[in-house]
Amino acid sequence: QGGRLIEHVFCHATDDDGNEVWYTTATDHPSNMNTFAKKVAAAFSQATPVGAPYTKAVTLDETAPVVTSLVIADPTAANNQIVVTPKMNEPGTVYCRATRKDSGEGDLLINRILSANYASVCATGGSVACPDITMTTIENGNTLEPIQEATQYHVYCWAKDSAVDTGGLPRPNYQLQSTVNTLRTAATFTTGGHIKNIWVKDSTPPQMIYVSSEALSESTIEITLQLNEPGTIWCQPVFKSKVPSTSTAVVQPPADVIVIGGGTNRDITDPGSTPYYQCFTAYTDFDPNAATGGGSCASSQGPPVANRFKVSAHEPYRNVDITVNKLHNVATPASPYDLFREVNYNIYCFAVDDWKITFDANTEGSAIVTTADALLASKTTTGESSCVDAGTAKTFTTVSGSGSGA
Repeated sequence: QGGRLIEHVFCHATDDDGNEVWYTTATDHPSNMNTFAKKVAAAFSQATPVGAPYTKAVTLDETAPVVTSLVIADPTAANNQIVVTPKMNEPGTVYCRATRKDSGEGDLLINRILSANYASVCATGGSVACPDITMTTIENGNTLEPIQEATQYHVYCWAKDSAVDTGGLPRPNYQLQSTVNTLRTAATFTTGGHIKNIWVKDSTPPQMIYVSSEALSESTIEITLQLNEPGTIWCQPVFKSKVPSTSTAVVQPPADVIVIGGGTNRDITDPGSTPYYQCFTAYTDFDPNAATGGGSCASSQGPPVANRFKVSAHEPYRNVDITVNKLHNVATPASPYDLFREVNYNIYCFAVDDWKITFDANTEGSAIVTTADALLASKTTTGESSCVDAGTAKTFTTVSGSGSGA
């Protein structure tokens, strides 16, 4: 159990003349023997002190330390670091190292944990938490191996105490390799230094890349997009202006469709009005208000399932095509309008990555500390294109450079 304090040390001395007889009083003893009362009647006051520095003594601490708590948020609070909060039963130092789950690396040896150079010096033991260990790279200072978002890691920790010898010199006790390898199944479990399956949070919105758009008919437009990571894309067409002027016959947009510059509740570019980009493009597939506890999209804000244009991008930087052929009817969502021929439209698209799906579907959590995480997304405008007149080939040019919503 570590070093123990001995409050009193009693000593008795005699020379080698063989007179080792206990005397009743101090006056009855020969001059070559320490004064000490009869054994059965001895009291603290009758003992001769052996000197102030030696009136108290401490036995050695030869017991390995115990890491009583290892707290790690799963998923992590940040997308580029793993933070470990340890506690020890006595003063000492905790060392930790992370390794990717998909690296194929087995249990980490103690020397490998030390080589990461991440440590927390615990000045006191017990219920006081030690300083956090914040790992931003696999090895401290090696920026070539950063902690990456949307990735699972195993964490290994090892500890030594701050025990000293009688002379006050370091005489630490170390945890065994078997302790390091033992799986820790709860934050306050007192055995084990191996914590598996820690998710690093993905807090970066997917980047949507506009490739091209093409009118396939007088009422259908196809948009080609890419994402920089796996995810889902929704798109919806919007009248570019109140009075399109590219048609041979001027077409006024119906009063109950979303337009650019259409005023409150009908202007998708007005950040102070509805619909939100997410509601307008994805509606109940992704509800930004519900995700933040702010309510749900109104039925007028987005299309029903039948008129929701959606595509999955399973691979990063791979072209995906999405076709749109209806205009959302704000007044009667179940009765959308066909696209008008030879009219300019802006195509608004919204993307969500697969981070939350991946995290929720994974059954191999760490069982340390699990926290809720909101779904993240991005929005953009792909550019402008026109429907072609059926039977008459028409060429058009998309606007150079795609806009991006903030």
